[in-house]
This record gives sequence, structure tokens and C-alpha cells, in this order.
Amino acid sequence: VGESQWKKMKQYGANTVRLAMHIEEENAYLSNPAKYKTLVKQSIAETASLNMYCIVDWHILGSDPNNHIEESRNFFGEISKYCAENGYDHVLYEICNEPECEYGWSSIKNYAEYVIPSIIENQPDAMIIVGTNNWSQKILEPISNPISTKYKFNVLYSFHYYSCSHYHLL
Repeated sequence: VGESQWKKMKQYGANTVRLAMHIEEENAYLSNPAKYKTLVKQSIAETASLNMYCIVDWHILGSDPNNHIEESRNFFGEISKYCAENGYDHVLYEICNEPECEYGWSSIKNYAEYVIPSIIENQPDAMIIVGTNNWSQKILEPISNPISTKYKFNVLYSFHYYSCSHYHLL
């Protein structure tokens, strides 16, 4: 799929590939789930052969992750099972990148606590990245209301800061 690209990235010093997979847009995951699962699995195998980390990114791009919660749970269940069966421990799962929820962090948290078990049952030591509300900019909300402590060794929270446009966050 992208092995020549990954090799070039590695030559330049990169050690991580991020598979940013859009979900709802035209020609994105929902248009052909089987195709995209195959591409993700191939990329995971390729990055393993190059000894690189691989971030599998469910890129919801400013929408509510709950809109496709079952699709997400099924996707991550299948991908984490594939990784477990093949001994791939180089994968990080980003279960909702850049969410935007009308009901805020509590909605994202509920989504995450529903999807995370589909990964943990296959890979108990998996690293799982959870985006924060407002396109991964509201990092304080999960600090005061974190995801269940039974996942505290698995969960990382994502914070995005865009240096050319987010001066108000300073």
C-alpha cells in the first residue's frame, strides 16, 4: 500500500506512520469498509516490517463520534484482533480524532468507554488515543472527568494546537 512511502519516511528519521482514515466524506471508510480495513491491515503489516509505530486514526473531522459508534466498535474490534493474531504490538489506536460534540466531553467519554473494550479484549496493553472536544482542543475536560480508571494504563488524550490560528488558547 504505502511501503515505499514508509521507507522514505524512515530514511528521513520518522518512526511513526499515522493512517488518517476519514469516515464520512465521499470515498471514505463508510463508502467501502472492507476496502479500507484491508488497506489498514496491509499498512500495519508494512510498518511492522519496517519497525515503525502505526497510528490507526478514526478521523471523524469535527463531527460527533457517536454518529458511527457501532461502525467504530466493529472496526477497532476487527483491527485489534488482526493485530493480536499477528503479534503486532506497534499499533496505537486513535478512536476519535478531532471530535466536535454538541453535548461535549461527556458524550465523547461515553463513546470512548463503549469502543475501548473492543480493543482491550484483543490487546490488553494497547495504547488508545482519545480526542477531546472542539477538534481536540479542550484538554481540561478529561482532566476533571477522566475515562474509567480501569483503562488508565491504556488511554492517552489528544490535544491539538494550531500555531497559526489558535492564539486565543495562549
